[in-house]
Amino acid sequence: MANSAFFGNGAANLHAQFSLPGSYAYSITGSQFASSTADNVVMNVLAGGEGSTLNLTAQGDTFANSLTATNGINVNWNGALSANIDQSLFTVTGGNNTGVLINNASLTAPSTILMTNGGFESTGGADTALRVITAGPAALTLSTNTFNFDAANDFGFRMSLGASSTVKIAKNTFTDAAGGATGIQFDSLTGPGSVTLNDNLMNLTSLGTDQGIIFSSITNTLQLSGTDDNRIFNATTPYFIPFGTTTGTFLVNGTPVP
Repeated sequence: MANSAFFGNGAANLHAQFSLPGSYAYSITGSQFASSTADNVVMNVLAGGEGSTLNLTAQGDTFANSLTATNGINVNWNGALSANIDQSLFTVTGGNNTGVLINNASLTAPSTILMTNGGFESTGGADTALRVITAGPAALTLSTNTFNFDAANDFGFRMSLGASSTVKIAKNTFTDAAGGATGIQFDSLTGPGSVTLNDNLMNLTSLGTDQGIIFSSITNTLQLSGTDDNRIFNATTPYFIPFGTTTGTFLVNGTPVP
């Protein structure tokens, strides 16, 4: 799908459902999506389609959502998954919106997810640029994105990942103008696994309880690394890491942590 525009549909602008095992590939490039009634793009595995493979590429696209609790891209999978979101802009105004929501229920199949060179503009509040939930192993590369939060209580990256996952987050910029934002939050991580954090910039605000890099829950042991400073300004909590759950360090405002 290339150089197309989708507006004003009553349901999702693109809705794909998979009830048979197979290998599926979708490419969306240079296209515009806007919805005031539903998600923009939905990829949903049904009974019988478990164990399938999905390769999704979205490059140079724009997604606008104005209905509360809707998503730009919503992938609900159970099998091997590859998603590459590049040079795409997500604009949300309804509140409680998500730019990209990915949920892979497979305990064993890998999820490879890239979000690069993109943007997220929020004016609704309680919005999230990228939410990833995987029961099994994931490999995430999240780099060179720009996120602008103009309403309260937004998230940049939010993740819950299974064992043997690797995460690389670098050169992203998060700007909060309303308060209560969180740049990067790991709701849960299961070791073994690794997280690398390099050269991220968070311009937050003292208007609320802003947070920088938060590891809420870690099971087993996680390897941390990073050699380029992550600059976090005006955060009530620049970082949080549960004691005794990690090895290694990364840099926050010039200091190795934890």
